[in-house]
Amino acid sequence: MDVKMLNDTFRRDSENGVNYENGVFGSILHCGLLYVANRTCSELANEIRGHLGKDNVISYGIEEENATVAIDKLTQTGIRIKRQISEADSFIVIVTDVHWNTFWNEKSNKIPNKLEELLEEEDDDKSYDTASKNHKFIMVVGINTNKNDEIKKKEFNEYLGSQSISSKVFHMLKSLEDYTDSRLAKEIVEKFSNLCTEKPCHDTNDTSTPNSTPVQTPVISKKPKLTLPVSTEEGKINAAADSHSGNSKVDGGNTSDTTEIDFTVPVTSSTYKDLQDKKPGVCLYIVELEFEPEDGNVPMEKRHSSFPEFKKIEGAFESLGCYVKRLTNPKKQAAENVLRKAKNWCDNLKPGFFVLIISTHGQEVPVITKENSSNQEKPSEGTSKTRFKKEMVHQLFFHDGHTLSTKEIIQIFEPLSCPCTFFIQACRSRFGVINHVNYDKGVAVLLKSNSEDALKDIPLTDTVDAIPSKIKISKEDEEKRIRDITASNKMTEFQKYMAWLKSIDATSTASKDDSKEVLQLREALKCDVFKPQETEDIMVLCKGYEKYTLDFFYPEPTISDPAPCANDSLVMFASAPGKEAYNRERQGGWLITNLVAQIKETLDQKPEKVDLLTELIKVSGRIAFNYETETRSLTDSGHKSVPCLYHRLSEDIIIWPEEMKKAKQLAEEECSEWKKFSDWDPNKDEQARIRVKDEV
Repeated sequence: MDVKMLNDTFRRDSENGVNYENGVFGSILHCGLLYVANRTCSELANEIRGHLGKDNVISYGIEEENATVAIDKLTQTGIRIKRQISEADSFIVIVTDVHWNTFWNEKSNKIPNKLEELLEEEDDDKSYDTASKNHKFIMVVGINTNKNDEIKKKEFNEYLGSQSISSKVFHMLKSLEDYTDSRLAKEIVEKFSNLCTEKPCHDTNDTSTPNSTPVQTPVISKKPKLTLPVSTEEGKINAAADSHSGNSKVDGGNTSDTTEIDFTVPVTSSTYKDLQDKKPGVCLYIVELEFEPEDGNVPMEKRHSSFPEFKKIEGAFESLGCYVKRLTNPKKQAAENVLRKAKNWCDNLKPGFFVLIISTHGQEVPVITKENSSNQEKPSEGTSKTRFKKEMVHQLFFHDGHTLSTKEIIQIFEPLSCPCTFFIQACRSRFGVINHVNYDKGVAVLLKSNSEDALKDIPLTDTVDAIPSKIKISKEDEEKRIRDITASNKMTEFQKYMAWLKSIDATSTASKDDSKEVLQLREALKCDVFKPQETEDIMVLCKGYEKYTLDFFYPEPTISDPAPCANDSLVMFASAPGKEAYNRERQGGWLITNLVAQIKETLDQKPEKVDLLTELIKVSGRIAFNYETETRSLTDSGHKSVPCLYHRLSEDIIIWPEEMKKAKQLAEEECSEWKKFSDWDPNKDEQARIRVKDEV
């Protein structure tokens, strides 16, 4: 509700001579909000506060365990409560079936009566003189949550429409079976705004129904617009969508061609979360089972466990009420096409959130980039300075052996049209990098026997999501062989580099044996794979060019080039930078297996709510303590691999599964675009595209 607009309306009416009872409405409208502080009422109250604006709501939540004695608290210890809510202009009271018979429906303690007594009685504390306060009305909202005996329409109307209740009490009865919290809150605020803008007094020529007639609204059975049961902090509504949907319910009198003002649109609708109607989530799963190597000499291992992976993903995310789509064995171009198609779907449908899961082989490769920057401080050293920067770029393999970097994939979805989460089940191993170890041996930790496979007679086999090593030799021999080959190759590289420097007439500087550059180069060579004599040979070769050599061969510390992480997005890798990720036979990747298991466990224990970020932390814990490699080889078994995640979420992502399922069902019934998306098969879509291309 735009309170500023509403107050402007009051001032405009006053200027036009409208006679308001007891004077003109104040310049600031405050709403009092009273409810029982259980989950249902609290969430609805948060949604109402979100629409009205927190600064315009004075709320009081009665603790659920004290509900049966809360009336006494209102009347006997009234000063404390009055100081919190009595300064409001008008009131919304939330009534649910949970405490209907034991609290709200006590014939001798009717809550509207007690509220009026509270607000109109004299107070010994003159600083809180509520009798002189201009309280406009009380709106009692009945909510059937289907948890207890529902509130009957006839009973509700008789209770609140009796002569003993003041004409300033209005009421409406709704059912959560037909409404989600966000939509219901929006309608409550809309009705509240209409009551606020109705004229309290009427001229003799006014033939409309006066306010003395109680408003009696039956249980609404019509189906609501789509809502997303993923709550971040407070409910938001889509101003843009509602302004085109014809569902703005502002009492504007006679129809006209002018655009009506929707008072329910929040003032702070500045980000995409404020502007989007909440809708179901979408999950896209891209999996590679086998590969056609780009280089025939480097075959990649088949990934047999990917089918059980998909079945788990499909079951877990559908239980959350999401759409799940799969693309199997795509080539690089096909994967790009489907990713861009998914981006278009997100832009058009504005889903509640988007999940991308990629399961394939991967690696990190070094990329050296040259940076030129003008040197303004010391022109005597030249007009420009060349520096080299080395980064490790994460690449994902596709069916044809070609790769896309994780950065390129995530950038496809920018700018984000909804919160996005990316799960990458792939290795981050580094090949050809000296002295780098791709596996993590872990550390010894004393634990109870809680490994998921500890009781199995035949342990499952783990495989690496990376290009496999074909040579099986002892660890010592392998390290010596790698050192010798690397040293030989690096010596050749040094020779080629020095030949190139001299060919371009690079400026040589006389270097003293104790100069900074000489000492740094010597130290770098000692830490490398070279023997003492090889180190001396290189020092002689590079004499006078130590600074160039340092910048090229030993640039700034190597870093992993992080995938972009936009606002309201999260990226989770199956392993840390430079480390292997693992697949378990007949189960799937460690990350995906445990992500699904954690979701299932949470739904079994607490089916009404899933806190995404909390669950992901638990996923890391499951893998850290319960998983280590078993390859039936002493050299490769007992390794660890823990997921790595980073995010720029500004709010928690909370998923309400049952409401998600309801929103998903409503999506297909009320929106043709969602129905089209439901029928979309990425595999058939890509096959059709290829056929058309071949025909052309």
